[in-house]
Amino acid sequence: MRILVVGSGGREHALCWKIAASPLCDKLYCAPGNAGISADAECVAIGARWLSPASDPRILASVECWPQVHVAHLATSGRVQRDEWWTGGNAPLLVIQGLDDIAAPPGNGHALRDQLGERVQVVDIPHAGHFVLVEQPDRVIAAVTDFIGDTRVNSQSHHVQGSLP
Repeated sequence: MRILVVGSGGREHALCWKIAASPLCDKLYCAPGNAGISADAECVAIGARWLSPASDPRILASVECWPQVHVAHLATSGRVQRDEWWTGGNAPLLVIQGLDDIAAPPGNGHALRDQLGERVQVVDIPHAGHFVLVEQPDRVIAAVTDFIGDTRVNSQSHHVQGSLP
């Protein structure tokens, strides 16, 4: 398995040393790490790992982080079964994914499309990682705009055929 240790002190160095010795560990990362830790783990700048190699890490300077939003997300999503969350009920789904995303590999969106069929639209965006909105905002906006337009057209055509809205 791949493991990430976050920190750069003596405690993290000890953790990395011990984890690296485990046969369960295929790859060990430490963010940000230090020179001593680098003997046992690949030290990474965590923000840059969320980006495509094609992106300039300076684009993250404009990103604000609100930890309370993340905490709220975890609190609410913990109450939803994974299968229910993954399938999104029966609504049309848009999956926008960066092709260089290592946190949520593009195969995830295609697996969802394979599982749920035509109600899932997958948009693969090259030269984008997990922060696809920051890296390729124009492509994301175009994908969302197209999806909303297609969804409205489809819902109107269903309504015209006599289905309930």
